[in-house]
Amino acid sequence: AVSKIPSAEVEAPEKAGNSPYSHIAGAIKTGEPEMCLERVPTTLSTTLSGIESLLMSVPSYPSCIFGPLPVFPALDYYKENAPVMWQFISTMDKGWRRDAFKFVVTVQEMYRVYPDKEWYVLVDDDAYLFYGNLVRLMRRFDPSEKIFFGAVLFYNYHCGGTKNWGDNPFVHGGGGIVMSRASVKALLETDVIACMFTNRWCAAGDVVLTRCLQAAGAEIAGRKENIPGFFKIEPPYIDGWQGKPCDMMITYHHLTKEHMWQMYKLELDKREFASKNRQVTDNIDPRLPPVITLADLWWNLEVDNHISKSSKQDKDITNADQYDEKLLPGVTRMEKLLPEHVRVTMRMVDIDLPGHDLIMYEDMDATKCREACLSNVECMAWAVRTTKNRCWLKDAWGIRRPEKNVISGLMPSRMRCSEQV
Repeated sequence: AVSKIPSAEVEAPEKAGNSPYSHIAGAIKTGEPEMCLERVPTTLSTTLSGIESLLMSVPSYPSCIFGPLPVFPALDYYKENAPVMWQFISTMDKGWRRDAFKFVVTVQEMYRVYPDKEWYVLVDDDAYLFYGNLVRLMRRFDPSEKIFFGAVLFYNYHCGGTKNWGDNPFVHGGGGIVMSRASVKALLETDVIACMFTNRWCAAGDVVLTRCLQAAGAEIAGRKENIPGFFKIEPPYIDGWQGKPCDMMITYHHLTKEHMWQMYKLELDKREFASKNRQVTDNIDPRLPPVITLADLWWNLEVDNHISKSSKQDKDITNADQYDEKLLPGVTRMEKLLPEHVRVTMRMVDIDLPGHDLIMYEDMDATKCREACLSNVECMAWAVRTTKNRCWLKDAWGIRRPEKNVISGLMPSRMRCSEQV
């Protein structure tokens, strides 16, 4: 038998008009009233300002209320309708552990309130999603297929049934989980309570949701091709600057209110520029805003790019002093903020940049490798294994990886997109 969780006593607001996002339903996942009031107003005013079909998932009542926006108290329903699950959840003393049980039921409620959508998006309250870019990405996929996608990571702890890294992919919740209509319907045709109980020891809700979607026959789309543009972190850190200049950015996570407003202003500025110059923003749907690329964010966000030994994004680095420069490649007014040698190329010691190989040279040290990159207009980064003097030129920025006897570099001055995206 299929377990049914009674739905919230809320109804969807009436459609506000003709929108390029009318085929999408979104759920914003937030926390207790203090956190909700701190984050959600900015999120609703910026990244979600054009989305009509919204649901807000909170832990329980009482909660913050924003006009007619439907509110779903996810954990309250376990108290009333799944006492065994609630008994387990109530033993957890940390909010993030309880948060793991909000994901699946929130997706179920989102479908109940908005049953006629093609796509369903679950995102955190401190994430910015460029919905215009997301619509363009959705065109590559069929909502009648059981698929979901986002920032793909891997886990190897006991709830996956295997200890091999890479055997257990999941879509990171903070960066946004995008689900087709078919995948959500398939999920809700299963016993969702039983699935969550089976996976109750998994550490995070995005892992539980992924496993329940997969149990329903849904697959992670683009796992092998690694869809660019989904980031589980914020852009001030170098791991948030991955890809090629013209890559469409989809979402960033762990953002401050200042980041959110800067990204929103970037979208407004590009729309105003397109309007003044009578540019068509999209050949298929001119209602969409202009494309936001990695290069757009690189040169237009005002962020602090200093790294520190205590930075959570540098926890995998044993010594922050291994960087030759204390300023990572940044964004706004870069040419004024950084000296020439940093502006042209960023050099890092004991850091590799795997992937995105353009060409490989033998018998080439770091200095010559850097010069080779400078002379190749397609080169965005380079890396040298010093024990063999083997040089790789790269056509994109990749994730950094600690690696002894490797010197690598980035070309910030080439982070520009001149193509019609």
